[in-house]
Amino acid sequence: MSSSTIYARVQDSAKQAVDEYASRHGRTMSSAVQELLGLGLTAAADKKFLTPNADELELMRQKLREREIELQKEQSVRKELEREMNSLKKAADLWAERADISVANCSHCNAEITGSDLLILGRCSNCQKSTSTLFSQSKASDSNTLDLMLVLGAVGVLLGLLITSESSH
Repeated sequence: MSSSTIYARVQDSAKQAVDEYASRHGRTMSSAVQELLGLGLTAAADKKFLTPNADELELMRQKLREREIELQKEQSVRKELEREMNSLKKAADLWAERADISVANCSHCNAEITGSDLLILGRCSNCQKSTSTLFSQSKASDSNTLDLMLVLGAVGVLLGLLITSESSH
């Protein structure tokens, strides 16, 4: 292998660093300079390949930031939906408690009319007559009827809020 000579001026600190490197690795000054120069040239050539990777890394970081923002939005929506679901569950539980309460007596057969008969079936479960005229012929001051009306009003408000919030998303 042929060799050439390179004369170069370097700072004292660079010469000392090469001397220390040569001592630590058991090399001569010439072989240490040759090895370090080769490593430096390889690193400089690789830097050309690393530059696009740095760009790709920045692009990946940007995508990660975008995904984190999307995740935060999704978590916020999820929490809101959970709150709405809990409200509806409470309303459903309250309805379930009140559905079997007697609210009146049938004007045709005098059987008990429950909240479920009145609002779900719309008829007396005994004689199958419509409950549409029930309150005009029963005691409107009955406390169970008043409780049922309050519950129905609350359910209506909750459903209105749910529909409004869904249409705003």
